[in-house]
Amino acid sequence: MAVSLSNPGTLADPIIDAVAILILAVSIRYVSRQQKSRYPDVNNLLILVYALFEFLLVLEFLRSFLDSDAYTYVYAVGGVSVILWDVALLTLVGCLVYLNPSDPTFRARIRTVLTTSPHGFILVPFFCFILFSDLFVAFAPGAFTIEELPNLFGVVSPLKTVAFGSAWLLQAFVVLVVFVGYSGTLFVASARKSQGSARTTLYAIVATWTAIGVEHIIFNGYLVQLGHDLIGVGYTIAAIAFGFTAYFFRYTTTVASFFGPIDRQLLPLTNPFAADMGEKATSAGIFLLEADPSTGFEKPVRDFAVEKVSNRVPVFVVTSKGDVVYQTLSKVEGVRFYLLSGSVSFPKATDQPYEMLVPNNDQAVLLDVVHKTVSSAEQGVGMVYNSVSDMIISWGAEETYKFLKEVRDLLLGPGVAALFLITSGAHDEKTMNLMRSLFPNHLGFDSKGLKVLKRLT
Repeated sequence: MAVSLSNPGTLADPIIDAVAILILAVSIRYVSRQQKSRYPDVNNLLILVYALFEFLLVLEFLRSFLDSDAYTYVYAVGGVSVILWDVALLTLVGCLVYLNPSDPTFRARIRTVLTTSPHGFILVPFFCFILFSDLFVAFAPGAFTIEELPNLFGVVSPLKTVAFGSAWLLQAFVVLVVFVGYSGTLFVASARKSQGSARTTLYAIVATWTAIGVEHIIFNGYLVQLGHDLIGVGYTIAAIAFGFTAYFFRYTTTVASFFGPIDRQLLPLTNPFAADMGEKATSAGIFLLEADPSTGFEKPVRDFAVEKVSNRVPVFVVTSKGDVVYQTLSKVEGVRFYLLSGSVSFPKATDQPYEMLVPNNDQAVLLDVVHKTVSSAEQGVGMVYNSVSDMIISWGAEETYKFLKEVRDLLLGPGVAALFLITSGAHDEKTMNLMRSLFPNHLGFDSKGLKVLKRLT
């Protein structure tokens, strides 16, 4: 065996490999624990990519203990297969992310990818080339040779190492070029259409796998040809790169679940908000609620959220963490929060599945958030916007009016109900009339309860 307790230098390779295995195991757990989006293909395929690479690291670890030619052949062919088919899977991931097919089954979505021009014309030849390259290593004479090289510390007991020939290294380079040129382009194009964590993750996938491809050609190819066996070091670098991608992907899956539908009945069906207005059906329309903060105004806000969630309509709340609205609605399952923050410049997922930070003063980003919220929900949308009074104080009445007019226009679609909160008595009558002119429905809340001041839709 290559490892000998009498020669501590031989322990360097298995220790390095074990560290890489541990890093990747943590990364796999990190990714697999995330909530799935409505179509979990991308998540599942990425988990498979990680699992295959973990198998490769196990092969590398065993190389320090199994020094027969037979095992080295298995190590060479198995390692090449893992890398090539991981590239194939990631290319498929790139197509699914870019095209985002809406077919109901995974098989149907793959069929859509393969029949969409020009992707099918690129994918099929590319996968055939990967299969050829895999078979080339397994059966072509001279595809690789088995050599004995000293390890990282140049110890006397050598490892059996695979030295690939120039023919296969050229094929590996072609695979890398196609992946960067085609798959990388898909990920980058998708990233440009995304924001925040999703964009970062897509860029990270391209950077990570480009680096891993280059690392394999260098550490597994040319350095071995030069007589240096640093393969374990290269794999450790790759495992660390996987870890970074897993970290970013954690937030992306959280963002995906943020906009997901309510897929089960969370609360018994009830319409308390509509009942307080003297209506039997669930409330619809855009409301301005003028509330006295000393009278428990959180009750109608909670009733609005409970009514929507019980009807399986997701509720999105724009507010600050820790205020009364957050404290009240955070206890209602199914409510999602946009938390206003001065520390971010774009929407950023937190470590909570239904909370996302948004900038408190960037109107363009806030409008985009509302647009994405309305367009992403299939079951309708309920929105609570707290607080109009804070906006008036920060931006002024006219700027707030212009902003809320754009928000209102985005919310005028079918299946959308929204509740905007303003503090009664906090502004002069001119400002209040300006705000009221934006909303078709006016409500008031005081010590006597909820009052309908104006009801159109």
